[in-house]
Amino acid sequence: MNIPSLLEIPENKVFKFSSANYNEEKNECVLLFLYSNNNKPTDEQKQSLIKNLQNLTENLCSLKVKFKQSYIDKEVALNLLNEFFQHNLPILLNNFTLNDITLEVSDEINISISCSENQKNIIYDNNNLNELQNFIQSNFFEPVNIVFNTEKQDKKLSEEDYQDINANTDLMKCLEKEQEINVVSVADVEILIGKEITKPPVFIEDIGLDEKEEVSVAGFLTNFLETDFIPKSSKEKGETTTKKKISFTITDTTGSIDIIAFPNDKNLEIYRTLEDNQQVLVNGFVNVFGNRKSLRINALSKCNILTLERQFVWRKEKPNYLCVKPEPMHDLVQMDLFSKQKNENSNFWNENHSVVVFDFETTGLNADNCQIIEIGAVKVENGVCVETFSTLVNPNCAIPEEIEKITGISTDMIAFAPTIDLVLPDFYKFTKDSVLSAYNIGFDIKFLQNAGKKLRYNFNNKQIDTLELARNKIPSLHNYKLSTVVKALDIVLEDAHRALNDAVATAKVFIKLI
Repeated sequence: MNIPSLLEIPENKVFKFSSANYNEEKNECVLLFLYSNNNKPTDEQKQSLIKNLQNLTENLCSLKVKFKQSYIDKEVALNLLNEFFQHNLPILLNNFTLNDITLEVSDEINISISCSENQKNIIYDNNNLNELQNFIQSNFFEPVNIVFNTEKQDKKLSEEDYQDINANTDLMKCLEKEQEINVVSVADVEILIGKEITKPPVFIEDIGLDEKEEVSVAGFLTNFLETDFIPKSSKEKGETTTKKKISFTITDTTGSIDIIAFPNDKNLEIYRTLEDNQQVLVNGFVNVFGNRKSLRINALSKCNILTLERQFVWRKEKPNYLCVKPEPMHDLVQMDLFSKQKNENSNFWNENHSVVVFDFETTGLNADNCQIIEIGAVKVENGVCVETFSTLVNPNCAIPEEIEKITGISTDMIAFAPTIDLVLPDFYKFTKDSVLSAYNIGFDIKFLQNAGKKLRYNFNNKQIDTLELARNKIPSLHNYKLSTVVKALDIVLEDAHRALNDAVATAKVFIKLI
């Protein structure tokens, strides 16, 4: 039904198409049209439009046509905008109110939105702007123009900020801070170096990148090393006097950290008594080199660790997508459900399961020190790609030059992208109750689970490695790079090393090989 063409008929220009709702059970379509308060249609014009619509449908369905008078009203327009942001982009409301919207009404509705550059980018991302324009235009007969004033400064969201966002969105319940059940606890403390350590020990993964922050950690000692070095001041004076440096590693259930000490003669003998796997309590100051953290020791004690196992209260799936929304994907490639070559994964292909094929671009290869900068994912149901999930992610650090060369993602590109704490809840919702697959999933899943652990989202989904599928199903290839596999399967991969493109190609590999 070509409604826009129909409305080009002169007698029908008093109407503006607003919406269409089709009831499949009743085979009934309800069309809503707006008309201006300044140009009310006659009954003859209404009947003429209905007749033309019935001719277009050719009795394919039962047709109902409704008409609604449209008023230009500032208060109504503001309330509609507020309604849109409440239901579609509530994450913006923490630093965004109706006072930031200016309306001018004449023959057109001109809307000026005062927001930060980051908020503007969130509105522009994932088709949000089109949805906003369509939402407004479907409620008013007059043309609607939207402009953005981006002089406003960003406000960094905190846990407390989330609680201020409109309660009707359930965001507070979804992102509220859960308490950890267990903390690090020690007993039988015996002082070896320095004074009594009164600062409670923290989990190693919770140590931040703040230089000179004082922290205490408890764990198992390994990699003890004693070395000689010439201090910089001595070198400058031409002296060759050496001093001692002690280093070792402390490991708990969440990670490891290097400990560094520069002992005097008395302390050196005490350090030499330390043994591998000994339980110790250390207090020191954080040093950061690159993304690698270490502690310069202040005090050291022997101890017995009573509790070193972290237990989480995992967050639950939130009801709505708030930052990144999935987009529908129309794909013609289907899995042969009647193939004789079945495998152990064939049980995943039933009406109760779906697969999310995903790919990350990151600042480096080490999931413990590097960050996610882009997420791309494809949802596969019954052998068909049905939805995509895609976003850049701001890692709060510069993109390394070598990563920019590989991916094409620059520091400028991610400057106004949402951070992982805003993106991950939506990705959790997208992947909930789905099997996870990736090309060499061991790499990507570690980044995902590390991020999930920090934000209390438990990505414990079943997993399938598409790389292993390729090795098993196509044993004759000279290598198993994604570019080689897609070429062998006659799949197009454009702009490789961008997350969504790689994820789409991997999904098509998955569909052909499963």
